[in-house]
Amino acid sequence: MNQKEYNFKYSKSLLNFEFLSVIITFGLSAYLYFEKENKTLAIILLIIGISNSIYYITRITNKKIQLKINSKGIYLKNKFISWNAIDEIQIDRNYSGNISSEFLTIITKSGKDYNLEISELNVNSKKLKLIISNFKK
Repeated sequence: MNQKEYNFKYSKSLLNFEFLSVIITFGLSAYLYFEKENKTLAIILLIIGISNSIYYITRITNKKIQLKINSKGIYLKNKFISWNAIDEIQIDRNYSGNISSEFLTIITKSGKDYNLEISELNVNSKKLKLIISNFKK
């Protein structure tokens, strides 16, 4: 069996790119406030921008391993699932309008399921499927 361990954290480059949406929200808010004098919409966009800023800053500064795969099993954040407890592993893409996200779902033999969004991790679904297939019996 493969003895290598794979560790995945949040992708800093992907999150930095998504942080541009925060900058655009702030810019639009300022434009509406100062140029169009639409203060209500500007304040709403400002609140959305601040909320998104907090979200992305916590992701960018998070140095914890979100997914670890080794010969013992899979760690999703802080939850360990051994290989012999796993019944099924799915990697699915969910769509919400034009936005899609990929999720890893692990279903155990006891019927519990564990999910992790992998879209923001430093791995794509094809590579993750290959890694899992190397370990899964």
